[in-house]
Amino acid sequence: MGGSGRVYSTAEVAVQTRVASPPDRVFFPLMALTALAVVAAGFAPTYYLGFWFGAPPLEAMVHVHAMAFTAWLLLLLSQTLLIRLRKVRWHRAMGKLAAGVVVVMVITGYMVIVGKPRPTPFTRAFIFTPMLSLLLFPVLFGLAIRFRRDPATHKRLMLLATIAIANAGVSRLLRMVGLEAVRYFQGYAVTYLLLLLPLIAFDLIRLRKLHPATVWGMVILIARHPLHAAIAHTDTWQRFAAWLTPPV
Repeated sequence: MGGSGRVYSTAEVAVQTRVASPPDRVFFPLMALTALAVVAAGFAPTYYLGFWFGAPPLEAMVHVHAMAFTAWLLLLLSQTLLIRLRKVRWHRAMGKLAAGVVVVMVITGYMVIVGKPRPTPFTRAFIFTPMLSLLLFPVLFGLAIRFRRDPATHKRLMLLATIAIANAGVSRLLRMVGLEAVRYFQGYAVTYLLLLLPLIAFDLIRLRKLHPATVWGMVILIARHPLHAAIAHTDTWQRFAAWLTPPV
C-alpha cells in the first residue's frame, strides 16, 4: 500500500522496488530528449519546419512515417519520465500504444524506402543498412518487451532500438551544419557518438562494467556496417534493389 492509501498489486510492488536508481532517472530521460532533439533538428528543414524552408510537398506515406517516427520519440521520452515519476501503470498502458507505433513505423518505413527510384549503384547500396535497421528496430523493441520485468535491460534495449533508426535524422543534421555526409559511415559515427557512447560511459561509471544488453545491442548495431560492406555492392544485392524499387 502506498502513502496515499492505494493498494498495489504484487507485480507493481516488484517493479517499483526496481524501477530506477536516481542516476538512471536522470540519464535515460536525458538520452531520450537528446534523440528527440537531434532527429527533430535534422528533419526540421524538410518536415517540421518545411513550410518555413520552402520544402517541396511530401507524399502521404512519408507523412504517416514521419508522424509515427515522431510519436516513437515522444513515447520514449514520456515513458522514461513516467518511470521517473513512478507512474508504472501509465507506463504499461503507453507501452501497448508503442507496439502499434512500431508496426506503423516499420511498414511505412519500408514503403518509403522502396517507393523511391534508386537508379545508381550507390543509391541501391545505400538502402541496405536502412532496410536492415528497420528489421533490427522491432527485434530490439521486442526484446525490450520480453525483458520488461528487468528494468535495467528493458530501458537499455529501448534506447538501443532508437539508436538503430536515429541515423536518418543525424545525417540530415550534419548536412545542415555543412558536413556533407558523403561517406557512408559518417552519420552513423556521429549517431554513436551522441547516443551510444554516453550509454557505454554510463555503464562503466555506474556499473563498473558494460551491461549485457549494452554489449549485445552494440554488437548488433555495429554488425550492420561489415554486413553493408560485404553485401550492399554485390551484384546480387544490386539486382535485388533494382527489382525492389521503381524505375526512374
